[in-house]
Amino acid sequence: MTSLLLIPVFNAFAEEERDPGFFRNLYIQPVMHYGGVWAHRSDLRVFSSYGLPWFELNVGREKTGREQWEQLYNYPSLGAGFSRINLGHDALGQASSLFGYTDIRLTRGTNFSSGFKLALGLGHFNRVYDSDTNPLNVAVSTNINLYFNLAYFFTYNLNDHLSLRAGAGLVHFSNGAYKKPNRGLNVLQTSIGVKYRFSPDHRLIEEYIEPAETNYGLTIALTGGVMQPDAGMPNYGVHSFSLNTTRRFNHLQRLGLGFDLFYNEYVFEKLNGEEMTYSKWQSLRKGAYLSHELIFKNMVIVANLGFYFPHEITPPTPYYQRIGLRYYISKGTLLNLSLIAHKGRAEVVEWGIGYSF
Repeated sequence: MTSLLLIPVFNAFAEEERDPGFFRNLYIQPVMHYGGVWAHRSDLRVFSSYGLPWFELNVGREKTGREQWEQLYNYPSLGAGFSRINLGHDALGQASSLFGYTDIRLTRGTNFSSGFKLALGLGHFNRVYDSDTNPLNVAVSTNINLYFNLAYFFTYNLNDHLSLRAGAGLVHFSNGAYKKPNRGLNVLQTSIGVKYRFSPDHRLIEEYIEPAETNYGLTIALTGGVMQPDAGMPNYGVHSFSLNTTRRFNHLQRLGLGFDLFYNEYVFEKLNGEEMTYSKWQSLRKGAYLSHELIFKNMVIVANLGFYFPHEITPPTPYYQRIGLRYYISKGTLLNLSLIAHKGRAEVVEWGIGYSF
């Protein structure tokens, strides 16, 4: 996942190297966080804590508007970072994370700006669930977990090189139901840090952008993943076929309607455990969904809200959510990474390919 997220970061570095000086618009940003574990489930209350300090180091590059999407997103930053959190309880241990991120500014003044940070990557836990040696840790049962961070930030420029930064947000860890128990872990954060630009030269390109053409599109995606229905059970494959029709309203967004077919090996096994025998087609779950896509040049953030059709085995909830990334490696061909959830609880992480017309 981290490699997928860092593709635009490395592209950004390569693009800027064509300019004189590799360090132009490059910065380093050490950050101190102060927060605690938020017990979003009753069996996690034992881990509730406050006052946990941890350190994060970010390296990134400020975009200057050389490409149209950079102006549309108010000159964001792209980068990579590392953090290490002592989670305040022996059963949880420590979490070390490597991630890619973007800072998107919502307001921008001469010396002041604010916006939100979105980071995705991988987190490594040195203590995980074990029925014999660590039964208390129902939050994480795999060493490697998905890392997600959403935060709001404020930045004040002291001079051409140095800025102060403060903010607040949420860090979430989960293995996407690959192995259970998987309650996931949420860490609330407040932060303060400094940002050092290696070059004071930060000229922004501001050009007139023609209004986007309103057009229609069609995307087909094939995905697969692995999930564990409950602790101690084997893993089962989950596969999906997705068809989505979209309409582009502006340079940044597409809205659409879609249809999903889900083949879950566990559902197939349960159906054929009954007196009747079902085919694989009969075991397919079907769903229709609303989609929203946020466009960052070759990368798209996808958010879907879907509703299941009636089925012999009732899904965990009548509706499902999908959130993910799609990266276009050519004009139409895309790579997909997404998460299916029910009421915010992970069902499966989907990996796949697709094509847009």
